[in-house]
Amino acid sequence: MGTAEEEAFEQGLQAYLAAGRTLDEWISGARALALLRGALSSGVLETARTPSTAARIAAVSGLDEDRVEAVCLALVAHGVFERDGGYYRLSPDFSVLASPEAVRSLPDVLAREEVLGRSLESAASPQVAYTALSSEDVLALAVGLGMRPTSPTTRAFWAAAVRNAVPEAHALWVEGGRHLELGCGVANALLSLLASHPSMTATGVELDEAALAVARRRAEVLGVTDRVEFRHADARDLEEEEAFETASWSQQFFPAEGREEVLVGARRALKPGGYLVATMFGDPPGSGEALREPQGRTFSLDRMLYGGWGVPVLSEEGLRAELEAAGFEVLRTVPAPPNPLSVSRGLMLARRPRG
Repeated sequence: MGTAEEEAFEQGLQAYLAAGRTLDEWISGARALALLRGALSSGVLETARTPSTAARIAAVSGLDEDRVEAVCLALVAHGVFERDGGYYRLSPDFSVLASPEAVRSLPDVLAREEVLGRSLESAASPQVAYTALSSEDVLALAVGLGMRPTSPTTRAFWAAAVRNAVPEAHALWVEGGRHLELGCGVANALLSLLASHPSMTATGVELDEAALAVARRRAEVLGVTDRVEFRHADARDLEEEEAFETASWSQQFFPAEGREEVLVGARRALKPGGYLVATMFGDPPGSGEALREPQGRTFSLDRMLYGGWGVPVLSEEGLRAELEAAGFEVLRTVPAPPNPLSVSRGLMLARRPRG
């Protein structure tokens, strides 16, 4: 091969390597997640909560010691473990992430990502409504997308967040207001609010029975069962009239069909002057540059995921119009509390008119 050919080959190779850097990062991330899943499912991660040798980890997990050594070294390389002589233990970061007090369970996070990954892979397939997903997938999403109310950090977060973002609702809850959550899932937010507002009472409506079973168990752990009612029902079938001071609507999980009925029922169930808090997707990025920023990339994936489940990915203006069409008075929008764990990018506060 002559000099010109060698130069052309070198240029082509360098161009290929440069072009593949982003893909290489994605591949490395996928492999790291696979490694983490294996360490969790095998018990390797749990054993290393305290400094342990490869021999001890092998004895506890039932794996071959040489294999355990290889896994532990890979976990050290990825910052999951630290090594001190012949002992392995969780790194400081993963000690926090894997803590029983963490705001999210590490296995729950990984289970959620499996569901979201499958949904993204089927982007070119026909839509499957969120309400038509398997109960296992709905449960994985409900548990993994929120902050665990059993975590003290979560409860402190919600207490501060609602006080700052929706002080009108906070004041009612302090005084013992009755709250309604439409589509409560496993009650991540609802139970956190109850735990941080000991005078309020609440009703959670959820279509998935498995999610409600988790919510009920959590309510028992938190000692709030006397202040919460969970209903296995369709939010479109709500029949109360002027029964609640406040309501919340996680509209990202409600497909287009039936949304109008849900809002009509919510308005009817609220007392005149009662407040509705709706989560928002936020507005789409305004430029190509913004689209490539982290928030823009998140929006683009949310649009694929939730749109693929038949959920309208509404802008602020679109959600406002939907609420107003149902008879609500929109008061304001506020940025979502600083919670990177949530799909919500903002909150819209509306009110049932008094007249």
